[in-house]
Amino acid sequence: MRQIGLLAVSMVFVAACARAPESEPAQVLTYSCGKLGPSGTVAFSDGDPGTATLTLAGVTYAMTQVEAASGARYQSAETGHEIWNSGGELMLVLPTGQSYTCGLSA
Repeated sequence: MRQIGLLAVSMVFVAACARAPESEPAQVLTYSCGKLGPSGTVAFSDGDPGTATLTLAGVTYAMTQVEAASGARYQSAETGHEIWNSGGELMLVLPTGQSYTCGLSA
């Protein structure tokens, strides 16, 4: 009976150690997209794949990092919103296909 209890404790310990590492805390940046109107924020989190949370006009869109030729590209599978991030610039593509170039806000 003692061996079964020891085995169970060992399995719990191994399972706790084997958890996937949690992603890094989000880096939140504020962008201004000119004609689009009020600025929006993007919270980037490292991981595999990376994630981004876009908040625009009070609505939040969850995005997953997808392959990009340069910079970082994130896409919402549910809504079709897309962002491309390179340096201090961000390209926002709406589901309608309309795109905006956004710069970091002070």
